[in-house]
Amino acid sequence: MLKENGAALTEYQYHLKDHLGNVRLTFTTGGGTMSSMVATMETENAELEESAFENIEATRQVDALYNVTEGGNTSARLNAAEGRVMGPWTSLHLMPGDTVRMSVYAKYDEPAKTNEGITGMAGIIAATLTQETVTDLAMQVTEGLNQALAAGGAGLLAKDNGIPKAYLNYIFFDAEMKTKSANFKQVSEAAHGSFEKLELEFIAEEEGYLMAYTSNETNEDLNVFIDQMSLTHTTGPIVRMDDYYPFGMVYKTSELDGKLTNKFLYNGKEKQELTDWYDYGARMYDPALGRWHTIDPMAEKYPIINPYNYCFNNPVNLFDPDGMDPDSDEQKLINYYQNLGYNVNSIEGVKDAVATIEKVNNVLSEYGEESSISQVTSSEYQKKLQLTVAAVN
Repeated sequence: MLKENGAALTEYQYHLKDHLGNVRLTFTTGGGTMSSMVATMETENAELEESAFENIEATRQVDALYNVTEGGNTSARLNAAEGRVMGPWTSLHLMPGDTVRMSVYAKYDEPAKTNEGITGMAGIIAATLTQETVTDLAMQVTEGLNQALAAGGAGLLAKDNGIPKAYLNYIFFDAEMKTKSANFKQVSEAAHGSFEKLELEFIAEEEGYLMAYTSNETNEDLNVFIDQMSLTHTTGPIVRMDDYYPFGMVYKTSELDGKLTNKFLYNGKEKQELTDWYDYGARMYDPALGRWHTIDPMAEKYPIINPYNYCFNNPVNLFDPDGMDPDSDEQKLINYYQNLGYNVNSIEGVKDAVATIEKVNNVLSEYGEESSISQVTSSEYQKKLQLTVAAVN
């Protein structure tokens, strides 16, 4: 159940699970939500717009001649010679399938005298984005941007020297802030003396962050005015993605803002907010330890198994549906003991293997060794195990 403008809405969400019942993907079949933001540059909208965009106040210019907003009198003035290289910019967190449409109006009065753009644009963007100039993140972003901007470098040089190097741009970073793609739209002769609308569209194929920005990279004293920068973000069907360590800790999760949080994750069990334990019904499981916090109710069935361990320490192939006994799929149990090196082909063979392990542990205890399956089957015990099995038999 979701709420929009105070009204309750019903939304069905669906889960894709792996072979162990772990929820890996949550998605909805409902239509994507759409949100928009606009930078009019007008002072009466400053509080709202400056919460959504950066660099508005620093580039604002009051002059009705360079305004496209109805009833307004301001725009952003960009001039590389004055250090006003970047205009308004913003960033968005995207999930796979999200679509962003962006646009801006641009205008210039004087043609450019040079065909050269400024150097070091990657460093300027990285410093702006990370708020630092010398950090590991800034260096990583700069390196990725250098590659992305170099790939499109030929397009950045206008054939006509009179066209400024002014652009609407976007750069997409993955979840680890590595540059994945970039694109731009340059002003044309249509922006000479009148406003031209520049437009771009981006569809995310993976989770990441989109930086949309305006720039005037003309390497001379030349003004370019921009106004009405807008972005429309339409979400895709994916609500949440989760990846797990073998024993259940989540090592990577991505969630769409504004959606209900799915609490049924590892093995499809509900995660408790206070403890991060999972409720299996019979008992609680701690994925950080890979252990239960209470004794196995079926401990008598496996007398030589640690009553606190999870699924015979084999969470990749087995799962416990209710906190009492690992998956009742007999073939999985057979495969498990075969992987331990036992020649078993039936559930009766499994029981014999368990009985043998118990006998082995009893004999090993006479040597003063701690008994456990992992130790019995580890390489350092192989020689002693062979001698012990022979003695038991």
